[in-house]
Amino acid sequence: MQLDFGKTPLRNPRTGDLYVDEDGNIPMIEGSELATQECIVALETVRGEEVFDDSYGFPLYDLIKNPTRLEIESLVKTCVLSTLDTQHINTIEKASIADMRYEDGTITVRVILTTINGMTSDMTFGVDSPFQMNME
Repeated sequence: MQLDFGKTPLRNPRTGDLYVDEDGNIPMIEGSELATQECIVALETVRGEEVFDDSYGFPLYDLIKNPTRLEIESLVKTCVLSTLDTQHINTIEKASIADMRYEDGTITVRVILTTINGMTSDMTFGVDSPFQMNME
């Protein structure tokens, strides 16, 4: 199943730079692969870091004190939904966090996307966490 979100250049998952293949081409991605990449970029960007849109990214500073799992889930979900909305991925009707784990400094999130026509897509991604979290 391929969801229609448009296309964008593939980024290197380790560095965030544009990925260039061995022939010097920059591959384009679309569908749930694009949605996953956009969510990872947003969650790895500290809100206020993007000079052209200071509302973009994850509100890291909202988690200065020891946040609960519910608070973290809420902020991750808000970041994912706002990313899908601002990237004009407007075929998404609902996004729900099916699972979220914190292990060895990485937050792993599984999100179920439901489109306006009832199709679902399951995406799982991990982002490095710059702080210790209480995921109980």
